[in-house]
Amino acid sequence: MKAVSDNAKWISGPIYDYGKDDAGYYRDHRNHVLSRAFTIDAKSKTELRVAVLGYARLLLNGQPVSDSELLGDWTNYTKLVYVRTFDVSDLVHEGDNQISVELGNGWYNPSPLTMFGKYNLRERLAEVGTPQVMLTLETDGQIALVSDESWECHEGQLLFNNVYLGETCDLRSERGTQLDVITCKNFRMLEPAVVEPCRRFAPVAGRDLHELEDGSLVVDFHELDTGMIDISFVASEDDKVTIRYAEELDASGTPSYESSHAGLVGCLVPEGFRIPGGPGAPECAIQTDRIICTDGENHFTNRFTVHSCRYAVIEGLSRNQLQEIALVPVHTDLVAVGSIATGNEFYDSMVDAAVRTKLNNVHGLWEDCARERLGYGGDMVALAASNLAAFDCEGLIRKTVRDFRNDQTAAGGVPETAPFMGIGSNGTAYGEGPLLWQLAYPHLVLRAYQFYGCRDLVEQEWPYVQKLVDYLLGCEL
Repeated sequence: MKAVSDNAKWISGPIYDYGKDDAGYYRDHRNHVLSRAFTIDAKSKTELRVAVLGYARLLLNGQPVSDSELLGDWTNYTKLVYVRTFDVSDLVHEGDNQISVELGNGWYNPSPLTMFGKYNLRERLAEVGTPQVMLTLETDGQIALVSDESWECHEGQLLFNNVYLGETCDLRSERGTQLDVITCKNFRMLEPAVVEPCRRFAPVAGRDLHELEDGSLVVDFHELDTGMIDISFVASEDDKVTIRYAEELDASGTPSYESSHAGLVGCLVPEGFRIPGGPGAPECAIQTDRIICTDGENHFTNRFTVHSCRYAVIEGLSRNQLQEIALVPVHTDLVAVGSIATGNEFYDSMVDAAVRTKLNNVHGLWEDCARERLGYGGDMVALAASNLAAFDCEGLIRKTVRDFRNDQTAAGGVPETAPFMGIGSNGTAYGEGPLLWQLAYPHLVLRAYQFYGCRDLVEQEWPYVQKLVDYLLGCEL
């Protein structure tokens, strides 16, 4: 598979400026939408190859390029960026065409939220910045379009978007202010994506609805999923609707947000204070969407954020205004290769919950939980056998192994999380995890060979595995 054209450039809107301490991140900064008209002389096989720093949604002649969600794999972007290829032959036509790319922050432009009160992703990740895209469109092998300075840019509907905290969307206008296009020549290593993309799955409708004393509505989806909200309602111009997401209820039957506070920010500790989130951060890092309404029918669904929840708490709407609401599960489209059926309804429901829990925590990497969403090596070792028995994980292993290797230290150690984000609890050095977490790297290489016969992966990774082993054997305990 080819990479994008050598003539393609990284493009974005103007660089975001959040101030000296990045506290301005939490204020309104509309996302960027890049677009371009182009002409095709004759309709034929057409492929679109896309690399993203952050997340992206692509439309071709007003239609989604694919059913992929959260397009843009999280890696150490200084070492590698993955390219996805889409067959768009059915979406283009002879003559004039239009393509647009809506950008989201993803993991390339994280908040300065101090995870656990101390880890600021903007300071710890290898690279952060304003989301960018680079693409090539080919017709019968001939370049028909590349991303460059000829594109246009305008503000999108999202005033805020973050992988943990949610989105703020202004539905009053589809197109905002025209902006300058920023371009940059490519200097990054590009390779074809090896993991199946994230997709939407069958929506889970809100089944129960009741009203709290403060007038807010609580929707119960009757199962805990990680996904995107899809809501339709009637409102007036400039009305504001807020949706908060919870996994459980407290003793009084009120939704509790404690289990899903991003990075534990806002959780009450025994010492009597709440874990701080840093300058500008909300006191409690609750998953929250905010909608600024247009007059009449309104429809909102997440674009770049997934929520872990069973309950949605809605403020600013009455029962009569709410038309439909559903939670749409979104996760990496792993192919099931194994199943368990006991014939006992209770046991089978437990198996279904276990499988759903696994999928809830896979979005291009094996995540530990919704409040962290980090790829811990120790969790991977513990879950490898059951994950590989349930799903085809070859691509996921290949990416994870590469993430570990890309963040290997000069001495030979590998990080606690892949990609590395600053955590190193009781590791051998900064950037290196505890022994079990580091041993996830060779363990996954072995598992790939055992389950999928990936001799090429063993050969590719062997020098780096050997470097790790030599380093660990040489460490003084």
